[in-house]
Amino acid sequence: MSVEVLGPESLQGIRAVITGASSGLGAHAVRRLARSGGCVLAVARRTDRLAGLERELEGSPGRMLPWTADITEDAHARLSRQGWTTILIAPLARALKVANASS
Repeated sequence: MSVEVLGPESLQGIRAVITGASSGLGAHAVRRLARSGGCVLAVARRTDRLAGLERELEGSPGRMLPWTADITEDAHARLSRQGWTTILIAPLARALKVANASS
């Protein structure tokens, strides 16, 4: 398996699902993608923190869609089959999992 490091210019238009999006690594990933022009489905259990992150990112080149939920890999598989997501970032999993829908 190879790992590709993506720069800000290559994040424009990317569609991602990020769990644990209300704080820590999840929130950082949401900020990075939205500010680089990506479309992010930001998933977390804390509605208030998602709302704050959404306000913070208003006017960013990308888009953040908040979703209050507890997501699983099954949900990512369903989103991938529908062609919605490019990547899943799940920093709260046992190990950081980045799933590429094209593989």
